[in-house]
Amino acid sequence: MRKRRSDIIAGSPDFVSFIKRNWKKMDNNALAKKYGCGICSVRKQCYDLGLLRMKLEYWTEEQIEFLKNNYRIMGDTELAEIFNKTFKKKKTWTIKHIEKKRIYLKLKRTKKQLIEIEQRNLDQGRLNVHKKKGKSKFLTKGPAKQGEIRMYLGPNGQTITSKIRIGKQWLYWPRWAYKKYIGAIPKDHVIVLKDGDPYNTVPENLEAVTRGESTRRYAAKTSINLSDGYVAAQMAYGNPELRKEIKTNPDLIETYRTLMLLKRKIKLKKNEQQKPGRRAA
Repeated sequence: MRKRRSDIIAGSPDFVSFIKRNWKKMDNNALAKKYGCGICSVRKQCYDLGLLRMKLEYWTEEQIEFLKNNYRIMGDTELAEIFNKTFKKKKTWTIKHIEKKRIYLKLKRTKKQLIEIEQRNLDQGRLNVHKKKGKSKFLTKGPAKQGEIRMYLGPNGQTITSKIRIGKQWLYWPRWAYKKYIGAIPKDHVIVLKDGDPYNTVPENLEAVTRGESTRRYAAKTSINLSDGYVAAQMAYGNPELRKEIKTNPDLIETYRTLMLLKRKIKLKKNEQQKPGRRAA
């Protein structure tokens, strides 16, 4: 039966003895449940006996003053680095420590200050530890310059698209270049490359076509050489699982490809034979 707070006399020999015997083996919740009392009674008794599970390290006036004087020009990452060198403690300083203290003290940065801090971090080669995806690209290629064009793999891991850095954004280069050098993009049109080469980044290589024409060209380009993926899709139309299985069998794909090419030749020959008849009619 749970004991009422009035039944527990602070500093009573029985309660003190129980706490001393078990506080290293159990947490406060377990102690309270075992003794049949409230957790607040356990906490108070542990505190009175000096039985601390961990010693908190509080901010000093010097640390708070340093934060107030520098948070406008330094980011949390840089501040954490300085705190680890200047104000050493058992637990290392992290970005979260700095951020939580700033929020508690209501130390907010303006948009202009954030931009200046970001530029300061870039100039000093400092990376935000939370942006893991951008880390490897930053280290291998460095920060992109305005107007720089880079190539990116598409979602399928095969097609390549060109993008240009404008401001803080990466824009699809063909659309951006068409608007800049040729004019407004017609309604329901998309921008394609005449030669299909994403590395040929000149305005003369751009062309505006309807979405239907773009789809037709893509289908023709895919089917003209009868790639493995195209052949497998024709063999297992509407069945993705079967298509995957077929793609693991190159001999089967090659046999069906030969059949498709033969059918294509027969169809072309038949069309050529029918042309004179249509003209005569």
